[in-house]
Parts: sequence; structure tokens; C-alpha cells
Amino acid sequence: MLARPPHVCVAVRSLHGMMLFSAVCFAAGVARSAEAGVADDTNQQIREYVDAGEFGPAIALARAAQGEQRDQALATIARGQASGGSPKSSYYTLAEVNDGRIRTQALAEVKAAPIGALGGGANFGPLIQMIQDTIAPDSWDANSGVGSIKPFMNGVFIDTEGVMRRTPKQKDQGNLAELRRDAMHDIVSEDVRRASSLRKVSLSRLEREIQIRLAAGQPLDEEMLVLAGLKRVQYVLVYPDSGEIVLAGPASDWKNNQELRIVSVEDGQPILRLDDLLVLLRRRAETRRADFGCSIDPTEKGLASAQQYIKEKGDAPLKAGEVGKHYEEIRKRIGRQDAVFFGVDPQSRVAQVLLEADHHMKLIGIGLEPGTKGAPSYLSMIQLKPGEQPPALDVLRWWFTTNYDAIVASDDGDAFEIRGQGVKVLSENELLTDQGKQVHTGQSDALNSKFAANFTKDFPALA
Repeated sequence: MLARPPHVCVAVRSLHGMMLFSAVCFAAGVARSAEAGVADDTNQQIREYVDAGEFGPAIALARAAQGEQRDQALATIARGQASGGSPKSSYYTLAEVNDGRIRTQALAEVKAAPIGALGGGANFGPLIQMIQDTIAPDSWDANSGVGSIKPFMNGVFIDTEGVMRRTPKQKDQGNLAELRRDAMHDIVSEDVRRASSLRKVSLSRLEREIQIRLAAGQPLDEEMLVLAGLKRVQYVLVYPDSGEIVLAGPASDWKNNQELRIVSVEDGQPILRLDDLLVLLRRRAETRRADFGCSIDPTEKGLASAQQYIKEKGDAPLKAGEVGKHYEEIRKRIGRQDAVFFGVDPQSRVAQVLLEADHHMKLIGIGLEPGTKGAPSYLSMIQLKPGEQPPALDVLRWWFTTNYDAIVASDDGDAFEIRGQGVKVLSENELLTDQGKQVHTGQSDALNSKFAANFTKDFPALA
């Protein structure tokens, strides 16, 4: 993954440096003063248009502005539209606001304030009410009639920190910069049902569209819920000037399989989901803890019962055909196990996916689910000679963890490529006391290690 550079603090201590800094600030201040006069005139014109209910010319002026001035002007227009009885028009106007903070604040004001309460704009509410009350009152839809009136619209164990390590500088970083330059030209309304080797999804635009739709009481498109069919995130592209963050990777058409899971039409691989992405982004914003996952833990009572059975059997060799019955009895003695989650909401789909992956992997390990030719079950790997005892199982531990080769960054630090399989299986042989307590050894015998290595190597086929 991406190597973390050492912390560097730079202090400007020379008088020459401070003078140069002051000169630059003074020059910028003069330029800003001249620009501020033009901006004030434009803002005044926009306010006059809004006060008169002329939203079309106001929007045209706002679109011609730049940066924060443009966004603030559009927010002012949206408030005027809402106060004039056109909240739907205000949502369309706010959809053009790039700054998420300005858009969020304006949306909150538009949603919370009654018609006419935001100030500015032509207040059509009282006029509409007066017409409905005085001209054929029973004919309006507000009074169960058929007539309508409205204003004219002018306008598993996952630890991202644990796999951070330094990697050699890659030779193809120039390709990342080129990919980033080309990406913004490629984000168009393409047919997202078509397969693509590199689909690009702007999180900033997606967030804005979701915000507007929810505010307007409109449902999200299916394309939004499946991130335009992305199968994995291969690139992350950042555009500080415009505030854009773009995810890119292979994508395809999607469908519900027999288990009602959203998968690729091409190869049956899972499609990324918006709800999963939001769960992970929120948890990272809400907690400083990097790791999350789940664990399936046998109870001490169950382990103690299994240990007692093994002692009762003693060293007597198993007869032909008794190996399966032997392990079946151990399974019954252990009984139900506990699902434990950490770092993620147990009610989320993310937690469900982690648990199912862990459970399925362990079923493959003990031969209750088919594996692959390259990753047979642990039990099938045990080869016993006549009269030979099976190996002491104690407690076999298998778990998933991250397995990325690197996150390669462009020289400017604004384009990233995620490399590697992403997943591997680790193993450990634990000791078990008579009371059913597990004792970590930090070691894995040859057979246990081989199962984990096989599963990791054959993971693409297993997936």
C-alpha cells in the first residue's frame, strides 16, 4: 500500500521569505479588491431579480460567476424560489451548487422554512390562496375540485493501517496522471448497463444528486444504488480544484441471482453497493479505529465437551470408516457458536457479508461445502495410514485479512491505483484447556498452513 512519507514541518524564518510572502498577499489583496467590486454589483443584480421573481435572468448571472460566488448566488436564488412557492424549482437550482456545505445549508433552510419565510423572491403563496378563496372556491384541487394553480417556473479482520508499508517507486506512475487527466472528459451519461473495462463514478456528483432527490422526495435510480455496475475499485482520482472524487474500475451489467444477490451478468461476481460504501465511509468518519470485522467463536462449554470426548477416546486407533463419525461427534459436542462483530454495525449488510464469508470459508475447510481442486478441505488433506491416529485438532483457526500489494500514487498525489488480490487466509493452531479455554500459540503446523496457503492462492476461483 501507499508508503506514508515522514512528517515534514517547514517554518519560514528568513526576513526575505516573510517579505516575499507579504508582497504576494498584498498583490492578491489588490486583485481581490477589484474583483470584489464586480462581484458586489453582480450579487446586487441577482438579488434584484430574485426580489422581482425573475429567476431566469438571476440564474444566468449566477452561472456566469465563479467558485464560491456562483454557489452562494445559486443558493440565494433557490431560497427565493422556495419562498415564492416553488420548492421543486429550488431543488433543481441547488443541484448546480458544487460546494456541498453551501448546498446542505441551503437545502436545510428550504426544507425547514414555510412558503414566504425565507425572504426575497416574489411570494406567490398569499396570491394563490386569495385566488383559491375568491374565484370559484369549490373548483380548486385544494378544495377537492379539479382545477390547479401554481407559480410559473422561471428557472472479516480488515485493518487498513496494518497493511501500510513502503513500496518501491513504480515505473508507470505517468499512466496514472494521464488517466486522471482523461477521466473528467469520460464521465458522461453512458449506458451503464454495458460492460466497461474502466467505468468512472464521481462521488461528488453522486452525493449531490442523492441529496437533491431525497430533499425532493424522489427515489434513487438503480444505477446509483449499484454504483453504475462497478465490480471493484481499481483507481481513486482526486480533483482538489473542483472538489471531485472519482472511483474507477471494471464494471458490467447486473442482475439478481438465485439468492437475490446483485451480481455481474458476465461472471457472477458481486457488484459494489452504495449502502455498503456509505456504511464504511461513515464508520471511518465516526471512529478513529481502523480495524473492523467479525469472528465465529465456539463457547467454552462446547469446547470443554469436545475436549472431554477426545480424552475418553484416548489413543485407541480409529477403524476404517470411523474418521468421519469421529469428527461429526466433535462437531456436535462443540454445538452452536457465537458471531461477534467489531468496528461495524451488526445490523448492516457489511456485517452480514463478513459473517457469511467467514462461515463459508470454514465450511469449505471442514468439507461441508465444496472447495476447488487447488483448495481442498483441510480434512481431505489428512492422509492416515492403517491404524494411524488423526492429528490432534485442538483448535484450528482460519481467518481472512487484507492482502494488497500496494497503493500506487501519482507524483502529484492526486491519483491512486489499488493493486493486489485484497484477501488472504491466515491460520493458527491454538491449545485447548480442559475448561475449554483457548490458548494462542502464534504458530501453525504444516498441514494447517498449507490449507491457508491453498485458499489464498486459489481465492479468485473460490470467489
